[in-house]
Amino acid sequence: MVSQEFAADLLDWAVRLSGRARPPPRASMPTLVALSPEGLAREVCPKAPDSCWGLVAAYDTDRQRIVYRASLDMGDPTDQSFIVHELVHGLQQREMGAAVEESCESILAAEREAYEVQNQYLTRFKQWQRVGEVMRFTFCNHTAAASAAESTVRFNASTGPITATRQALPASQPRP
Repeated sequence: MVSQEFAADLLDWAVRLSGRARPPPRASMPTLVALSPEGLAREVCPKAPDSCWGLVAAYDTDRQRIVYRASLDMGDPTDQSFIVHELVHGLQQREMGAAVEESCESILAAEREAYEVQNQYLTRFKQWQRVGEVMRFTFCNHTAAASAAESTVRFNASTGPITATRQALPASQPRP
């Protein structure tokens, strides 16, 4: 379980590294909810829990809460970084509202920003791991229906995940 004080500290990091506005003092922070890996998968991907086996955390836009694996060690900066990532999504939603989710491009931009902040956090705490590399190969495909190469980019409790088609580009094409 994450204390309110520690969660506030992680929110400070999300604000500082993202450059986004700090919520007003009386504004409520997203609730942090620890779940088993199975519970997390059922919560985030109710229609296909097996597709979320590797999920570590998610921001629930409907309930303004962060669900995360209970096995995360909040004494470990790498594990803390997943909460910082999701807090960035909370800040994005607070500032931009529904505009964050209005298009595939805006969803991917929000995800890229959250990964960038997460990696900055990891760097600040001298962690070698980097996350979000798949975002280099993720783009919006407006010409084809979603296929087996889908990647969840945003969580919505009432409708399940929103997806964007993920496809590796040939080496000759520029990366997004």
